[in-house]
Amino acid sequence: MMNPISGTFRHPDGPAEREALLEFLADPKEIDELYMVLDEELKMMATVADHGGQVVGPYLKEMAHLTHTEYLLAGRGSRDVREVLRETMFAPTVTGSPIENAFRVIARHEGRGRRYYAGVLALLGHDADGRQTLDAPILIRTAEITPDGVLRVPVGATLVRHSTAEGEVAETHTKAAGVLAALGLRPAAAPRPSGESGVQLSADPDVRAALTARNERLARFWLDERGPVAIPATARRALIVDAEDTFTGMLAHQMRWLGHDVTRRPWTDPGSLEEFDLVVAGPGPGDPTSPTTSRCARCGR
Repeated sequence: MMNPISGTFRHPDGPAEREALLEFLADPKEIDELYMVLDEELKMMATVADHGGQVVGPYLKEMAHLTHTEYLLAGRGSRDVREVLRETMFAPTVTGSPIENAFRVIARHEGRGRRYYAGVLALLGHDADGRQTLDAPILIRTAEITPDGVLRVPVGATLVRHSTAEGEVAETHTKAAGVLAALGLRPAAAPRPSGESGVQLSADPDVRAALTARNERLARFWLDERGPVAIPATARRALIVDAEDTFTGMLAHQMRWLGHDVTRRPWTDPGSLEEFDLVVAGPGPGDPTSPTTSRCARCGR
């Protein structure tokens, strides 16, 4: 299971919370933000799960100071959980995407390390039947207290097409509020009302309808549960070139369901194309048709 979460609703003061939430759920920026992180975690799920992932939701994740929107992803896999952790531990919501190129952009623009900014806490074990288990939440909303008593609460925001500077700055203040309140550095959030007539907002029919409507723009392919697919011996052999954007994992999963025998290959690995019937260039940083942006990201050539 994976749990993509994004979109931040700041609880207003007063009785207009329901109306404000419905406005939030219709905001294109907030919708795109959740789609973005859903796509990013579908990339991971398509890589670590044998049959891809099924999208379930969306739902509300309600907290004291804010409410997020979220999906659940479900999949079945046979890989070692340590491999699963390695493939999924870097959250695109705290780095940007594609991840490798995002790291280069961070290094180019920020000029210094982020210190304790985000990470992962992993609990590995075995269940009663001896099968491997993994519970690995990402760490955000963290505080760093240095030996000399300096407190840092690093917070970031997810930028999408409709983001504004003012909105993102306000969002970071809201996200930090819970940690600061826990440390007694700002007032704790007042108890929230249950909504009109004592009904939780997540159970409100209009809220549920607004959440359900978000799936109208998603392909049914990702909303339906799928089992194993048999690749016939006569299948066409397809090569997908991975240019550092793991959307190729989703693309490979879809092409296998179309009956292709699919191989993914990093763009940095040379090799023959003779054995393939079809070659697909996956997405990646830069414009491959431009001589000024399609340079090697590692050597600069």
